Amino acid sequence: MNRHVLLPLMIVCLWTLSCFSSAAPAEQADAKKPAEKLLPNPSFEEEAAGKPAGWATQTWGGEATFRYADTGHTGRRSVMIASDSGADASWTVTVPVDPDAQYRLSGWIKTEEVKTLTTKGRSARGALLNLHNIQGIATKAVTGTRDWTKVQIVFDSGGNNELQVNCLFGGWGLATGRAWFDDIRLEKLSMKDWKPTIAIDTRKTGEPISKYIYGQFIEHLGRCIYGGIWAEMLDDRKFFDAVGGKSPWKTIGDETVVKMVKADSFVGNHTPEITLPGDEKPGGIVQGGLGLIKGKAYVGRIWLAGDPQAAPVKVSLVWGEGPGGRQTVTAGKLGKDYAKTPLKFTAGGDSNNGRLEITAAGMQIVVKLNGRQVLEYLDPKPLGRGFIGLGYFNSGPIEFRNIKLKPLGMRRLFNGRDLTGWKTYPQLKSVCTVTEKGELNIKRGKGQLETVGQYGDFTLQLEVFVNGKGLNSGIFFRCIPGDIMNGYESQIHNGFKDGDRAKPSDCGSGGFFRRQNARRVVADDFAWFGKTIHVDDKHMAVWVNGYQVSDWTDNRKPNKNPRRGLRLEPGTIIIQGHDPTTDLSFRNLRISELPER
Repeated sequence: MNRHVLLPLMIVCLWTLSCFSSAAPAEQADAKKPAEKLLPNPSFEEEAAGKPAGWATQTWGGEATFRYADTGHTGRRSVMIASDSGADASWTVTVPVDPDAQYRLSGWIKTEEVKTLTTKGRSARGALLNLHNIQGIATKAVTGTRDWTKVQIVFDSGGNNELQVNCLFGGWGLATGRAWFDDIRLEKLSMKDWKPTIAIDTRKTGEPISKYIYGQFIEHLGRCIYGGIWAEMLDDRKFFDAVGGKSPWKTIGDETVVKMVKADSFVGNHTPEITLPGDEKPGGIVQGGLGLIKGKAYVGRIWLAGDPQAAPVKVSLVWGEGPGGRQTVTAGKLGKDYAKTPLKFTAGGDSNNGRLEITAAGMQIVVKLNGRQVLEYLDPKPLGRGFIGLGYFNSGPIEFRNIKLKPLGMRRLFNGRDLTGWKTYPQLKSVCTVTEKGELNIKRGKGQLETVGQYGDFTLQLEVFVNGKGLNSGIFFRCIPGDIMNGYESQIHNGFKDGDRAKPSDCGSGGFFRRQNARRVVADDFAWFGKTIHVDDKHMAVWVNGYQVSDWTDNRKPNKNPRRGLRLEPGTIIIQGHDPTTDLSFRNLRISELPER
């Protein structure tokens, strides 16, 4: 089983020091030379594995559908993007260009009911062409229903030697509808002929230079800049060059463990991806040649994403041999979203050839007894999941207590800013908003807020605040997408009878509505409470504020409709707006999908 770690960015002790030179550009157009067509497969007629050759898809927000369409402005093919709930996505290609040249980007766009959505006062643009790595360079957007319409823009490439061209749907926000793109052209119009000049006025004098200022000519002479007056310790911290070769970063382990990937790159054009083969051997990257001083502190940060099973990732500053010659910071969690881990080291020795190592091993087992580590083991053939057994092989009694599990690889379902990743139903009565505190609020009903993504077996954690006495709501899961609250329901209702919390008045928070009541009402209205929902095949259980309130197995016959029988198919997650009195707030919604069996 292979596991992946993405390493988008590494920064250690970054200060800023800049050197400037002046030059005067003189633009010169070559009118005699015809404009060169630079994009591959610009009319999308060439097919490779059912897709337009040379082009890829990318989604920045919402839920998009990509199609290689059987219609076109010219020829018989084009590319299409569609979304019913809202998307910010593109067909994209990256091409080399000349720096400091003038180009024209043009193409034809056809739209059908394209509408822009407004989120937190910011509206999307529609269907357009843009350059991903030169902000502000974009054609006029097309919206509504329009036949093939030509769009174009002339721009300067600046210092870029490659450009990412997007056939963009949405654009800095979400859009709905359908859009087709065809006959995309990138043409070089002219070049700039740079003629550097230096002007020295010998009649003027400047301020005296302090003797405390580094007085040599500022140039990259050996380690005088990097590793010298420049506090940044690492070269190529954003991975401009591919790991290996001329890059200062080298592979730890087999060279095939590390490859550069362009999809979802955190910064720049590509990101190193570490793939663990599952043979107990760690994989990673290393940069050497660092000058380290004993007792000196070094700080930085690293951004990581990847499969949860590839954790933990260890970042080590090394100044000598053996365990005493290094200090390690461990990032214990990985998820689909990039997360930052701060780094802080203190060198335990001097070295002119120190190094920074970033390694992942995957499925590591660490055992601690009374806070002291007694075992560290790397499983060469880990199971995706299984049962936990409590064994004892001697005679006499033994007791266990405080057995706790902590879900790993949790990722956010709600970003705290807007409803990206969620589908609203304005035709229903519920109103869903994001508050200034970054909380999700649902008022009134009947209505619902539904995830765009679908989930089968998972652990879901969230916090809930009931803004009224005895209000009713619920979290539905494995729902049939688009149906009104057609899924299993984990109830939210904090009422109980006769002053007895063991007698919920309406199933009770954490109970499975119409299946199993909560054994105790743990939460209170007008106070935040935590909820954990664990779903594994036919079995499901809920904890409220860490107390297990339900445990149920659906032994009904299989049926794709969960109201009628056992549904194992993945489905959406829905927050319920129950009735006109509904007023609930939610925060810290996180989910971790269980690995395959």
